[in-house]
Amino acid sequence: MYSNYDHTDLPVLLLYNIDPSWPSQDTQDCHAEAHLLKDALHEVGHPVQEVCVQSAELEPILDGFTLMNT
Repeated sequence: MYSNYDHTDLPVLLLYNIDPSWPSQDTQDCHAEAHLLKDALHEVGHPVQEVCVQSAELEPILDGFTLMNT
């Protein structure tokens, strides 16, 4: 249906949040879910770079960030 628009080679930056106040199990679950998302995107051909964010301030994290094909 959308075959002309399927661009699976587009790089993806996967940002996910970890709150330092979360219990250890919640932190582990979040890492695991992010990894599943990364694997699924990579499986269909997207180069994916995941970044765990532990701050509400995204600008310093993203400043100068370059998505590399992985």
